Amino acid sequence: MRYALPNPPEASEPASSLNGRQLFQALIEKWWLILMLSLAMGALGFIYARRMPTNYLAKVVLQVDQEEQKLIGIEDVSRQDLRASEVVNTIIQSIKNSSVLQRVVKSNHLASEPLFLPNSPTNLSEARLAGALSGMITAKLRPETRLIDLTVVHPSAEMAQKLANSVAQEFISQNLDQRFGATKAANELLYDEAGKLRDKLENSEKKLQAYKELNQTVSLEERQNIIVEKLKGLNLKYTAAKADCLQFEADLKQIQNLTNQPDAILTLSSVLQDPATSEIRRKVVEQEAQVATLSLRYKPKYPKMVQAQQQLDDLKAALRHLALSAPKLIQSSYEVALARENSFANALKEVQWESLELDKKGIQFNVLMRDVLSDRALYESVLKRLKETDVSKGLEKTSIAVVEPAGKPGKSVKPSTSLVTALAMVVGLILGVGIVYLLKMFDNSIRTVDQAEAVLGLPVLAAIPVTKRLRNGNSLHVVAKEPGSICSEAFRTLRTTTSILGRDADKRILLFTSADPDEGKTFFSLNHAICKSQEGKRTLLIDLDLRRPAVGECFSCPPETPGVTNYLLGESSLSDLVQTTPYPNLHILVAGPKIPNPAEELGRDTIRKLIEEAGQEYDHIVIDTPPINAVSDTFLILPLAHIICLVVRAGKTPQRAILRAVELMSRANFSPAGIVLNFLPPRSGLEYYYHYSPRNGYKSEGVYGVNYPPKALIDP
Repeated sequence: MRYALPNPPEASEPASSLNGRQLFQALIEKWWLILMLSLAMGALGFIYARRMPTNYLAKVVLQVDQEEQKLIGIEDVSRQDLRASEVVNTIIQSIKNSSVLQRVVKSNHLASEPLFLPNSPTNLSEARLAGALSGMITAKLRPETRLIDLTVVHPSAEMAQKLANSVAQEFISQNLDQRFGATKAANELLYDEAGKLRDKLENSEKKLQAYKELNQTVSLEERQNIIVEKLKGLNLKYTAAKADCLQFEADLKQIQNLTNQPDAILTLSSVLQDPATSEIRRKVVEQEAQVATLSLRYKPKYPKMVQAQQQLDDLKAALRHLALSAPKLIQSSYEVALARENSFANALKEVQWESLELDKKGIQFNVLMRDVLSDRALYESVLKRLKETDVSKGLEKTSIAVVEPAGKPGKSVKPSTSLVTALAMVVGLILGVGIVYLLKMFDNSIRTVDQAEAVLGLPVLAAIPVTKRLRNGNSLHVVAKEPGSICSEAFRTLRTTTSILGRDADKRILLFTSADPDEGKTFFSLNHAICKSQEGKRTLLIDLDLRRPAVGECFSCPPETPGVTNYLLGESSLSDLVQTTPYPNLHILVAGPKIPNPAEELGRDTIRKLIEEAGQEYDHIVIDTPPINAVSDTFLILPLAHIICLVVRAGKTPQRAILRAVELMSRANFSPAGIVLNFLPPRSGLEYYYHYSPRNGYKSEGVYGVNYPPKALIDP
């Protein structure tokens, strides 16, 4: 009966993220690679620094003015705010412009100058010479200033000084040429524009004059002012006449209610405003004052007193007579006021109509006048600018000046050899760290026990650490030849972990397989079989990898040694095919001669009979099988095994391949009991894999016994 753990949980694809701890461990593990790259880069830096030619540096200091220079009191045609950082940076980049460098090449005759490029051909073009010169020039802005350091590096001190001053001078000259060209172009443009505006102004003035002649007016604005004054006067007069008319009309209505009430009639405003009535009222007041004065001196019968009283009575009688004739007077005044009101109203309408007509004429007049004024203003502005550009022509001044010309450099500027070497080693260090990081990022293998259990969801039954002997491919019989080694103890651990998986009857047949080839299946099968035989139990090691058999080779059996294929073909019995080994209780059954159709033969019932017959004669059976992902032979053998162990080579087998193998076995309802890690490094960096102790610990060599084979054993 086959023993297997429950199906492991479906493992998700491992993430490719790398935390700081894993990176640190990878750096410690690959310290030799980082050190080697750092030393190699340091050596290259040392050689480079030693072979670098001696150069001299000449420096010119340029100053960029805060604003563009104005030699006359006018604005330039186009101005730039030189305080802007992008403008200054543009100036710095323009220094190495190809046009500037070609001017330097021509002015200094560098094509025929042997000191410029001593080891170069003499027939180089100006473009290539300018390119070579560009590599010698550096322009940099001083922080918090408007000063530009222009430096030239050259093997010759005289040439460095000459080139630095020439570059500065040619850059300033080119700047002046560009400004002169811009001024000239602007002047020509202004000439053309002035001619167009002059013709346009003349046309506008002609239209305005024709309109004046047509409407027979010099200035509509003066006529408009006269009409406005007339309107104001007529409005006042009309308003006054309207008020008088209303007053007289109101008094007439009131008089009709005051019949035979002369005293009340005399209080009306229209009556009070009558001159005759006002005069009589004044005389009445004066006469009353005189009567009152006489009454103080004379008695009522006194002749003067009587005469004065009689005059007063006559005046009052005249006043009452006027009051009785007031209706006719007010009616006459009302008619006169009404006539005046109508007259003023008619005159006001005539003036308003005249104003409307004048406004109609003023619309077109104002349009023509505005055209004339705007054309004149624009023409005068362009004409003024044209005169300014004529005056400023030839007075251009650049905003860049040399404040410190280059002197002859006295010292060379060769970099320090130690500094270059140190920087190169730092670069190598960074490069090594980057390579290690990339290697770690692309390393998709399983490297630790914890990682294997986390990714696959299966227990790790044993982990075989890598040793120098195993790395060199020696001592495959490690359990027999080195019983006190760490590897031997790991195989004994595997023997123990597989023995506690279930009942003895359910764990007699153990099968080793892997995801890909060269994982160490045969190595595990061989040493596990030796461990089982050392318990004193009869053990049979069967090689069922009929395509690439390896068990017979481990025991120096010839390739034509009969084995499993002979049994499958019915040529021999099991007892005739089993081979003895130098180890007590251990027998082997090699694969035998190769056959063309191993999968078909393994699919027959003959292989089951082979296992059953072997199970009757042996206590334990260990089966070595092909890799799961490579061929389908193993799936035909899985039903025969009690315990299935998946061999994984640490640091080599991709996780995808292992997950694929586990998934294929799960689909076939055969889950492995666990995994065994092969070639597991004892430690990585500062950490130990699978709880391996440091030197002199329980996992060190010799702790479990002396490394020599028993006397009963001989080398196979």
